[in-house]
Amino acid sequence: MVHAFGIAYSQAAGNRQCIVDGALTKRLQAGQAASSGVTAAVLAQAGLTGAQEVFTGRYGFLPMYQPEGYAVQELTHELGTSFRGECLSFKAYPCGRRAHATLAVALALYQQLDLATARAGEDIAAVTVTTDPSSYREQFAPGVNKRRPTQVVEAQFSTPFLVAAGLALGTIGIGEVAGVDDARVLALAARIQGAARDGVPEGWAQITVRRTDGRTATLEATIPSGAPEHPLSDTQLQAKFRDCAAHAVRPIPAEAVARTIDLIYHLETVLEAREVLHVAQA
Repeated sequence: MVHAFGIAYSQAAGNRQCIVDGALTKRLQAGQAASSGVTAAVLAQAGLTGAQEVFTGRYGFLPMYQPEGYAVQELTHELGTSFRGECLSFKAYPCGRRAHATLAVALALYQQLDLATARAGEDIAAVTVTTDPSSYREQFAPGVNKRRPTQVVEAQFSTPFLVAAGLALGTIGIGEVAGVDDARVLALAARIQGAARDGVPEGWAQITVRRTDGRTATLEATIPSGAPEHPLSDTQLQAKFRDCAAHAVRPIPAEAVARTIDLIYHLETVLEAREVLHVAQA
């Protein structure tokens, strides 16, 4: 009954409580938003009527959810000249976006300090992650149990675990994030120290790693990979697609993945979008 209430809550409106509780409805909410949009378009095309004064009516969206005031003109500001799709970010790693800049630093340090030779973290003497006060309280403060997630949703929002995966394994993919019982990652996560720095923006981070042989490096987080200012390369996007395909409920064969990628690069020859799905499902 409790889970049913939680699922119903996610269907009423998207919320972050599922993240706090490590619930799978985190994945459901985004899918429901997309599904609801498509369903609404199909029903409208079929003749089903909906409310007319959706945004500013007596019980419209804006009066209901922004009763303290709103600027309705923002709905059409730059409409037709500014395309928000160009501002979208693509996730480089299968976890909470807020940690991506930090994880990029961890992976850069893996290369800089040649941590592939560090025996999956055993030759790492110390790791310190310095971040903004809010992130520190959420991820590293005494009493916060983030270093040992019990399931994948908790792992996706655990900075110590994710940083440890990057430093120990050199990659942060679906399998690494789901490996909540990986002893190598857990051992390093338990040793990661957190620190707070005042006056820095939320999401800022800096990581210092010291190897047992004395080699030390410090890097500061910048714009995360996948942001419009720092887009993923085609090679990175293809690697992400292959990782997702390999971890599907029914894994997609490598040959079908390759054909799908080739088809996507030649969409001008595709008559219907369903052709892409048929290749992946073949």
